[in-house]
Amino acid sequence: MSRSDLRITDQFGNILPFAMQPVTLTARGPAILVGENPFPLPGGRGCVYVRSTRKPGTIIVTATTARLKPQIVTVKSKPA
Repeated sequence: MSRSDLRITDQFGNILPFAMQPVTLTARGPAILVGENPFPLPGGRGCVYVRSTRKPGTIIVTATTARLKPQIVTVKSKPA
């Protein structure tokens, strides 16, 4: 299991504490998202846990919200 932190920032990297837009997450590959989905980002930040399955491979997590462009994170899982 891995934790991924989410933040809504401006073009300078400053966290926007009043941007409470719901974020929808999708995971492709051998993984399961753990937690609420979609969920708001109170204070402009939050986190999600990504649990890998027993299969190794590439996991792609995409975060989308109504007013911002999608953000993508790639994680590689290895066999135990």
